[in-house]
Amino acid sequence: MLATNGATDWEHFTINDDHYLAVANAFSFGRHNPGGVDSYRTNSTIYILDKRTFNFVQYQTLVTNSAVDWEYLNIGDEHYLFVTNAQYGGLGDRLMSNVYRWQGLDKFVLVHKLMTPPNTTDFEVFRDKSDIFLVLARADKHQSEVMKVKFV
Repeated sequence: MLATNGATDWEHFTINDDHYLAVANAFSFGRHNPGGVDSYRTNSTIYILDKRTFNFVQYQTLVTNSAVDWEYLNIGDEHYLFVTNAQYGGLGDRLMSNVYRWQGLDKFVLVHKLMTPPNTTDFEVFRDKSDIFLVLARADKHQSEVMKVKFV
């Protein structure tokens, strides 16, 4: 069994023949948060498959704000994880989604913050040649959004 905390999504991906699972944890509750403080700020976890035991073990934890979806994208030799959060991060942080790049020994490092709308419940990342797009599903609207993302 893998530890989760209000899990809403799993994303599987491989890097250099290693298998990873990223879980989007949405809610910090119970014994993890006895005071009920900042209940939407929680850790989401990336696991890696231990090839000796064939069990997934914790690889890295990242602070998220009610994470609802992870998406993996690889561009050439670079590997990215996108996470969308359902809640704001506080302190005036209105950016709802983060992009992490795999840095080898440094693991996944935050490289971009994206302004995505609140109540985004799902998103997909896809490429068309050199263009990268995000499609956002919104629980509170009658329309979804398509965003073109540019990495600089």
